[in-house]
Amino acid sequence: LEFRRVLFRSALAIAARGAVAADDATARIVGEIARDMGLRRVHVVSWPGLETPVAFGVRRPTVAVPDDLAVRHGPEEQGAMLAHELAHLLGRDPAWMVVGEVACALWWWHPAAWWAMRGLRSACERTADAAASLVPGGRERLAEVLVRIGREGDRKSTRLNSSHEWISRMPSSA
Repeated sequence: LEFRRVLFRSALAIAARGAVAADDATARIVGEIARDMGLRRVHVVSWPGLETPVAFGVRRPTVAVPDDLAVRHGPEEQGAMLAHELAHLLGRDPAWMVVGEVACALWWWHPAAWWAMRGLRSACERTADAAASLVPGGRERLAEVLVRIGREGDRKSTRLNSSHEWISRMPSSA
């Protein structure tokens, strides 16, 4: 599991090199929020097919946004999601995740390593969620967006599963 995360992070970094610069409006929103947070240098890129913004990068802090972010989300929702992602960069979360993943790789057999990693992820997310309050109404908008994205994901999963006839023939566990 940790190896897959390392590969995913590596793939993100490689893909970011070929990503397209985000539109001016999104870059402006990111720039304003980043300045308010005290971040000086954040790269903003746009990726087709991305569902939500993603923050990554240890040496080159980057926020990747869906290419249709402005179409799918209003300004308040965009601000809340981007503040959340920028908080990950402000807290150096990508670097801390690498440290945690290395610790889990070294001490894979020890439950405390996995427990600590779970706690680190949880603390990073709670801190980033709190950062949404930097945007007026941000915490509420972030919660609404997360619920909506979760529901959309459930619908996609249901459609995918219903397209496979063999799933409907499986015995239920009830």
